[in-house]
Amino acid sequence: MREFQLIPRLLLTLRDMSLSQPTIAAISNVLSFLLQGFPSSYDLLRFGQFISSTLPTFAVCEKFVVMEINNEEKLDSGTEDDFGGLVSANLILLRNRLLDILLKLLYTSKEKTAVNLQACEELVKTLGFDWIMMFMEEHLHSTTVTAAMRILVVLLSNQSILIKFKEGLSGGGWLDQTDSVLTNKIGTVLGFNVGRSAGGRSTVREINRDACHFPGFPVLQSLLPKHTNVPALYFLLMALFLQQPVTELPENLQVSAPVASGRCKQGSQFDLDSIWTFIFGVPASCGTVTSSVHSVCTEAAFLLLGMLRSMLNSPWQSEEEGSWLREYPVTLMQFFRYLYHNVPDLVSLWMSPEFLCALAATVFPFNIRPYSEMVGNSVSWIFCSFSHKCTF
Repeated sequence: MREFQLIPRLLLTLRDMSLSQPTIAAISNVLSFLLQGFPSSYDLLRFGQFISSTLPTFAVCEKFVVMEINNEEKLDSGTEDDFGGLVSANLILLRNRLLDILLKLLYTSKEKTAVNLQACEELVKTLGFDWIMMFMEEHLHSTTVTAAMRILVVLLSNQSILIKFKEGLSGGGWLDQTDSVLTNKIGTVLGFNVGRSAGGRSTVREINRDACHFPGFPVLQSLLPKHTNVPALYFLLMALFLQQPVTELPENLQVSAPVASGRCKQGSQFDLDSIWTFIFGVPASCGTVTSSVHSVCTEAAFLLLGMLRSMLNSPWQSEEEGSWLREYPVTLMQFFRYLYHNVPDLVSLWMSPEFLCALAATVFPFNIRPYSEMVGNSVSWIFCSFSHKCTF
């Protein structure tokens, strides 16, 4: 089946948006079997490029597309008309299904008990870290961002890949064999017209591969604070920080409404007990949580603090008690405070200049505001919250 180039043919078939969900599921299962172990870098490249082609342009926002639990399409009124039909829950479902295939292929078994290091290396070499982070852009649906982050966390569980990610050593692989686009044989790619200038004339273009190589964590520092309402990201970052394996996310995680929607009610079980149950298998309240951590990814802690700062710079004052915008920052600091008091191995991290600067930065506003608004708001609120709620 591989010799007959079935993977590209099946991907072409998936372009038909009239396909039923059972048909898409069947095609996805076949693709999963054919890609098992990534025997062909060409097939993996085509698979990755196809998933990239499902991304909308930056002018199209998927954040407010409501995805039903039973995988049926349901759009907020007006969403589809606002962008000329470019927003499709079915397309988001397809993209997420294919990303989930990649995630499963990074493990040696269905139980996800062990990571397939060879598969991880092949994915990074063939597609690159920049390909993964494309799915974390601000305008994309939260389910896509979560799916991409799950893949990245599995990859970064390998120390050699983590070093490459830090140093920006792998990137741009997904752009291989795109000469047909550059020579205008194909007019558009990923929604962008790359073959003609504004006047309609053909232009000479080339791919700058140097631009695809960049340290990964600074990029995440700019992307993840745009998704502070997605609780799954905190669980994944905490697991990455403490270097704990991730098999499945907690059940019933619901994404809270973004700040811009005007609906900031808390939509999920995001508290210290649920965090500890997810990471160590026991709630923090039981008092038997591990007191020893052998290795940590400090950059993940800085990402959590960056998301904390983003929330404190949002209009949380106008939100009612119990909203996610008020509760998530407190839960994050409970997490750090618990580690501070119970894990002596992390003393060097807490005393490091990098962590102290990141922690102090959380109470500084992004933009200069009137003094009257700053005094007694963010700074006093966060420390008052700690004193009242961060008791163990």
